[in-house]
Amino acid sequence: MNCDLESSATCFTIGLNGVKIEGDGHSISGNGRGNGVESIDKTTVRIQNIAISGFSRGILLERGSHATVTNATLTDNIYGIEMKNTMNNSVSGNTITGNIQAGIYMDSRCVMNSLNNNVACPNGVYDISEHGLNSGDDNTCDDPDNWNDDGETGCTHTCFACSCQGASADFVCGDAITESCTLDCNLNAAGDCFSVAQDGITIDGAGYRITGNGSGVGFHLTGRTGVIIKNASVGEFSTGVLIDGLSHGNTVMENQIYDNVHGVRLENASQNTISENEIAFNQQAGIYTDADSEDNMFLSNDVCSPLGTDIYDAGESEGDDNACSTYYDYNDGAAGCTRACFRWQSDGDGDGASDADEMGPDSNDSEYDGDQDGNADLIDEGTASFHTYGGQGYATLEAPEGTVLRNVQTGSNPSSSDTPPGASFPLGFMAFDLENITPGDCIDAVLYLPLDESINTYFKYGPTPDNPSDHWYDFYYDGQTGAEIFHEASRTRIILHLCDGLRGDGDLSADGDISEPGAASHMAYAARFIDEDGNCGNENHPCHDSLQDAVDQVDSGIECIVSITGETYCEALVMNEDKTVILKGGWDETFTTQDPGHPAVIAAPGAEDVALSITAGTVVAECLELD
Repeated sequence: MNCDLESSATCFTIGLNGVKIEGDGHSISGNGRGNGVESIDKTTVRIQNIAISGFSRGILLERGSHATVTNATLTDNIYGIEMKNTMNNSVSGNTITGNIQAGIYMDSRCVMNSLNNNVACPNGVYDISEHGLNSGDDNTCDDPDNWNDDGETGCTHTCFACSCQGASADFVCGDAITESCTLDCNLNAAGDCFSVAQDGITIDGAGYRITGNGSGVGFHLTGRTGVIIKNASVGEFSTGVLIDGLSHGNTVMENQIYDNVHGVRLENASQNTISENEIAFNQQAGIYTDADSEDNMFLSNDVCSPLGTDIYDAGESEGDDNACSTYYDYNDGAAGCTRACFRWQSDGDGDGASDADEMGPDSNDSEYDGDQDGNADLIDEGTASFHTYGGQGYATLEAPEGTVLRNVQTGSNPSSSDTPPGASFPLGFMAFDLENITPGDCIDAVLYLPLDESINTYFKYGPTPDNPSDHWYDFYYDGQTGAEIFHEASRTRIILHLCDGLRGDGDLSADGDISEPGAASHMAYAARFIDEDGNCGNENHPCHDSLQDAVDQVDSGIECIVSITGETYCEALVMNEDKTVILKGGWDETFTTQDPGHPAVIAAPGAEDVALSITAGTVVAECLELD
């Protein structure tokens, strides 16, 4: 390359074996559609010294082998590098960061690929996601999915050293903090995390979380004065914040203190201020003071939990504008708190899913993070987790960064009397609104469901640009809008490609608000289409690039017509299930004209292979030759 390039679709498609793309430090940039570089069915490809950003997949390697990807920088794609059904490739020395779903993704058919010396972090869901049989070493990542470097758990290196950063020193769990500092990431502790060894300092959590193992103390102040602890999330300790030993004049403010035995505990501590904190799901007490603690002030805290006592005041504390439901010897001027706790029925982030529903499948995990973005779903207005209609499953919906999720709802079939024949909806229907979108813009939302490999499409009921009346339509991905479905190790993931005002937007208005009603579906299709390149046109769906794939996905017990373009397919087709498949070859690329003079040909790949083997079911052939 001798310049930077921009593309509104796939930029480079490799058409020959042995091709080398030398970026020479230049970049290619996309608009969220297509792939940066795709190599399909090719070998010994080399891609190097290039920056790729803004595509669905920065680099796609599919059904080939012996490719090398080196010294590439892949950022802001949906996937940095995706490998599908490919082997013996080498990916080394690359920087892969800021990709929405995964830095590197390898499906279950990937084997003997090698990943070495890559920096893959941070990325949206996983840094390296491994579902095949591959290996590597000396990689850097924080969020691996089934990936382990040789002899390691996860990657050899982490992305950066997590700490509370001060002006002259950095502090990690187990340290005594001696100067003001700010957290730069989430920390885990096996026991105590931080003790405070200096008066008059400020510890700023910057929104990050410190997490224990059920023992120890998150922040411990003994004999301290003038210390401020703010903007941190503290959970899973014996005590989240412990102030004791004649400590006085300290402030604990604007923190989230969840899932400890005691949230904030004061022992022989006086004149401290506890203000504007969310203190919930602590097993024994949200705030506890002993009889030797006096004149502490509690202001505008939400101390709410179905467990234990919200505020237990054995000392002599004062306060105002707190929310609590249970208390011992405490009052905000009158008995108890100024405000009652409605959080368990409320929707704190305003996305339409109740706070209780967003706390995991059992509604008992206040830090539940279904999209694994580091933010608890019940306070994340860009993510909603919820039970599907009728309680059949538990789902998470992730909106794109910068947009706002509203009006998440689940429900039954909106028009059961004219449901498309063969369609079923195992998890019911859902609807939501996406706001804060640039009018007319296109975005991707992601729906995470329990693993269900029967889900093969996504149906919607509503208007479309060509039919303003509510009606059923298959929301398959047509290159611009529609659903892409991926069955992973423990979940089914659906990417919903949505454009404001176009097909899929329930209000059909380019108004900066996408209204999305629909359902993950299983469809027993009575028609399927096959094109050698997997490009059957927008109206011909489902589209496959191999006969075996199409035949395998035909439902047992039904009759399905499979239309095939007049090309040669090098494969050994096996039919071994009770179903009827009618193979009709000779179609042109638009599937409008069938030419008997140009039949589809199934060519056995090897001398000992059979082009078509039938051990069960029925195959009817038309315009089809076996070679």
